[in-house]
Amino acid sequence: MKNITNEALRLSIYLEVFSALKDIKNEQVICDRFFERIGHHFDIQKAGIYLRDLKKDELIFISGIGVDGNSIEIKRISVYSGFIFELMSGKTELRFDKVNKKDILDFPFLENMSSALIFPIYSEKKPLGFAFFGKSFEDIPFSEEEENILSSLLSLISPILDLQMTYKELSVSQSKLVEAIENLKNFEQIKNSFLYNITHELKTPLVTIVGYSEMLHSKDMGDLNQIQLKGIETILKNSNHLLQMIEDLLTFVNLSDKISNLDIQKVNVVTIIYDVIKKFENSQTQIILDIDYPEIIIFCDQYLIGKAMEHLIDNAIKFNKDNAPITIKVEVDKQNMKVKVLIIDKGIGMDYQTFAASMKNFIQESKDLNRKYSGIGFGLSFVNKIFSIHQFEILFNSIKGKGTEIGFSTSILSYK
Repeated sequence: MKNITNEALRLSIYLEVFSALKDIKNEQVICDRFFERIGHHFDIQKAGIYLRDLKKDELIFISGIGVDGNSIEIKRISVYSGFIFELMSGKTELRFDKVNKKDILDFPFLENMSSALIFPIYSEKKPLGFAFFGKSFEDIPFSEEEENILSSLLSLISPILDLQMTYKELSVSQSKLVEAIENLKNFEQIKNSFLYNITHELKTPLVTIVGYSEMLHSKDMGDLNQIQLKGIETILKNSNHLLQMIEDLLTFVNLSDKISNLDIQKVNVVTIIYDVIKKFENSQTQIILDIDYPEIIIFCDQYLIGKAMEHLIDNAIKFNKDNAPITIKVEVDKQNMKVKVLIIDKGIGMDYQTFAASMKNFIQESKDLNRKYSGIGFGLSFVNKIFSIHQFEILFNSIKGKGTEIGFSTSILSYK
């Protein structure tokens, strides 16, 4: 056995191991290089590193190499000795100056060894496993000096193994997350396809019902008495209500598809506002635009932001009182390069709890089946989703019975 008490030799071992481990990213290579470098210094014929597996009492052998260059087989082994749990806690190490049959039963990797050392590998975070070093060519056990050096050398390899195990865990988690996202996308596609098909199937006969009902109501198919006329008016009212719900569902499906395929570009938000206002030209509610700039450039998906504003204006008109005007107010914060867009109404208002719930769910202020305001209540939840994926700040202020201010704030690229 070589004399290892020499400080120069001790330093050379450290440098060899450090050189072997530097920039290594694979556990197999780490262990091979590690044992290859230190094996001949300590007459080690068999060595290995065992990392804890998920199953109790079961460990997986990662790598090992003897001085003759023969790698030890990578395999899974079971260890039932009570000592193993103490090893894994990082509280103890085992030393075998003379290996006996009982030791081999408890630790199968001690077979054909005359003496051995087993050290825990413990990172700052958790126990990683243990390292084993064995001699078979002589009866001279490991010296205390050898034991100290081997133990300290393991401190070089522990953080690398810890990082690799963490990386593997993250890789597995990432793979599962990617798979879950793909499954969710598939589910969304199936759901949207189902909604699209069923709404079309519902819409086809309903359009016919509405058409014939309008013909009956206008007396194109003959005169009706007052009772019959009232019945037709009820059919028309509820058919149109159902038709609007179907249109809402179709919008829901179309927006779902669009959200998953964003088209982010430089856009003039003022142009979006003017385009949205045009869609309400036939509305009895006056829309007032309060803005001082013809151009305010932001990054967004023009279609989606337009749809979000359309929903907000539609809600403002729907929940307005006495047909009061709706105001769209646009303010530019020149110092922070931000734009604030608010839709302001004088309607029924909404408390914050209801607003917060409606941003997540299909909900309206009134849950009565005979409620005054129609719709399936998905508007605000989609507005929230659209603004969130754009990382816009959602603005909300409302007083019950007095009105609501709702809109968004975002960074601007330029204005004039």
